[in-house]
Amino acid sequence: MPLPDFRLSLLSLSGILLLGLSLGGCIDPFEPEVKVQDTKALVVDGFINSNGRTTIRLSHTYDLESTAGPLTEDKAQVFIQGQGNGEEYLLREVKGGTYVSDSLVLNPAVQYRLFFRTRDTRQQPMGQYASTYAPVKTSPPIDALTWKVVPRGLELYANTHDETGQSVYYRWDYTETWEFTSAGLSYFVYENHRMRRRRPDEDIYHCWQTVNSPSIRLTSTKRLAQDQVKEFPLIEFVEGDTRLRYKYSVLVRQYTMSAEEYQYWETLKKNTETIGSLFDPLPSQSLGNIRNLNKPTEPVLGYVGVGSMTQKRIFISYDELPRWQFTTGYESCGSLPEDVPPQEGTPYFAVLEEMFGNGKNIPISQNFTEEFGLFFTSYPVECADCTLRGTTTRPSFWQ
Repeated sequence: MPLPDFRLSLLSLSGILLLGLSLGGCIDPFEPEVKVQDTKALVVDGFINSNGRTTIRLSHTYDLESTAGPLTEDKAQVFIQGQGNGEEYLLREVKGGTYVSDSLVLNPAVQYRLFFRTRDTRQQPMGQYASTYAPVKTSPPIDALTWKVVPRGLELYANTHDETGQSVYYRWDYTETWEFTSAGLSYFVYENHRMRRRRPDEDIYHCWQTVNSPSIRLTSTKRLAQDQVKEFPLIEFVEGDTRLRYKYSVLVRQYTMSAEEYQYWETLKKNTETIGSLFDPLPSQSLGNIRNLNKPTEPVLGYVGVGSMTQKRIFISYDELPRWQFTTGYESCGSLPEDVPPQEGTPYFAVLEEMFGNGKNIPISQNFTEEFGLFFTSYPVECADCTLRGTTTRPSFWQ
C-alpha cells in the first residue's frame, strides 16, 4: 500500500504562496482535509527479552484531530513461541493493552516470535497475528556513560563494544529523573476555612520528575574497522538546563538488533523526527515484521525483535558543573509570592477564604509590616505544588 507522493503538491503549494506574495495579497492559513479512517491499524510496541521480562503494548493508530489518544487492545491472548520446539510462554495483561511475561531465559540456539489473538476475534482465524521468527541477539555491556561540557551546554554519551563483532546495530532508550523545587516553599495549609502549619510529610516544594526518552537513538558500526561505539551522543542539555539544577540521573538501556530491525527503526526515526521542510526526506512505510496470519494485507505497525537488554545508570550533580545560572521551570511565577494583606472593612478570615478557599492558590509564608501587621503570602497552585509535575517520593535508587 504505497504512500502518496506529496512532493509535487508541496512544491505547487509553495509556488502558489510565492505568487500570492508577489501580488501583495493576504494568504489565509491552509489546513488540509485529513480523511478520518474507519479502521485503525494495530500497533505493537515492545521486544522479546531473552533474559528477563518481556513487555508488549497493543494499541491502534488514531486520527490527528483526536484528543483521546490511542485506543488500547485489551484482553488479547499473547504468547512468546519458539520455532519447532513447542516452547510457548504466556504474557499476562497487567493493565489495558499492556502484557508482561514471567522472567525468562530463552535458548540462544532457538528462534522466537510473538503470537497473539485479539479480543474481538479470539475464536476466529482473522484475529491471529505473529511476528517473524528471529534469532536471539545478545547485547554487550555498556562500557561507560560519559559526559562533557560543550559550548552549548552539556552532552552525555554512550560507549560500548563487541569483541566478537556480532552486534553491529545498536539502539538505546533511557529514563531520566531529576530533582526540582517549586517556585516557593509553603509553610502553611488552608483547609476547612482555617490556616494551619504544614507538616513535614505534606511537603510540596521538593520533588523528582521522571520522563522517558522522546527520540529514537541508534547507530551502526557496519562501516567501521571494529565493532565499537565511542561517545555516541545520547542526550543534550543547554547551559543552565533545569534538569541539572540539583541532581540528575539517567538509566540507559542498550539493545542490539538485526539489519532488518535496524532499517525499521531508522525509517521510523526519519518519519517521526526529520519531516518538516521541503528538503527533508519524504515519509516512507515502516510497517515492521508483524502480520495477520489470515489477512496478510492488513497493515500492522511495529517490529518485535528478540534479544537481551543491558543497562547502566549515571548521576550528575550540580557541584560537578560550571557555575551556570540554572533555569527553574517556574520563571513565569515570578521570584516572590503575592502579598495577601488585610482589606479595610473586611474581616481577614474572609480575605483568606476568598484567596485560598477555592484551592487555586496556596499560602506560602507569614510576613509582618508596620502598615498591615501579620499577613500571609500566596502563589498559584501551579507555582507552589511540585506534585503537579512530579512526585515527592524519593526514588529507591537515588543517591
